[in-house]
Amino acid sequence: MLSGEKSKVETENPQHQVRKQWFALCTRARHEKAVRERLSNKGYEVFLPTFICTSQWSDRTKKIESPLFPGYCFARFENCELFDILQVPGVCYVVGGGGQPESVPGEEIEALRKLMTSAVSYSPHQSIAEGMLVQIARGPLVGIQGRLIRQDGGHYVIIGVDLIKLGARVRVQANDVIPVMEPLSRKEGAA
Repeated sequence: MLSGEKSKVETENPQHQVRKQWFALCTRARHEKAVRERLSNKGYEVFLPTFICTSQWSDRTKKIESPLFPGYCFARFENCELFDILQVPGVCYVVGGGGQPESVPGEEIEALRKLMTSAVSYSPHQSIAEGMLVQIARGPLVGIQGRLIRQDGGHYVIIGVDLIKLGARVRVQANDVIPVMEPLSRKEGAA
C-alpha cells in the first residue's frame, strides 16, 4: 500500500478500530492457553497474562508459566463478533452483568502488559477492591494505577482487572507511589 492510501477497512469505516473493545472470557479449567491460540489463529487480538511459578514434583522442581488469572483470557473484538467468539472451543462465556458482556478498560490491559514486560517480580492477588488508589511515580511501572496495601511487612500495589476482581501484587516502596482521587462510580455519578 502506498503511504497516502488508506486500507479498505479505514476507508469504509474509520471508526472500525474504535469499536473494538477488550472483553474478559471465562474459559474451561486449564484451557486458557488453548483459547488464546485458537482466537489468535482466527485473527483476534488476545492477551493472556501469565507469571512464572515453581511446581514441585516428587523428584524435581520446575519453573512453569501459569495464567495469572486462572479461567480467564482476554480478547479484543466488536460486539457483532460475540457469536463467533462463543463458538471457540474452551470459551464458556464473556464476563458481564445482566446477561450482557461488559468491556474491560484498555488501561487495565495495558497496565498488565507493561507489568509482564518489565523485570519486576509479581504474583497473583485475589481481591483488588481493598486499599487506597495510587499511581506508581518511579521505576519501570511509572504511570500505572492500582490499589496500595500493606501486607507481610511491606507495601504492595495491586494491578488488576476490576471486572473480574483479580490482580497482580507488586512490591513497592511507599514513597514510590502517589495518591489518586477516586473516580465517582456509575451509580454515584447518576444520583
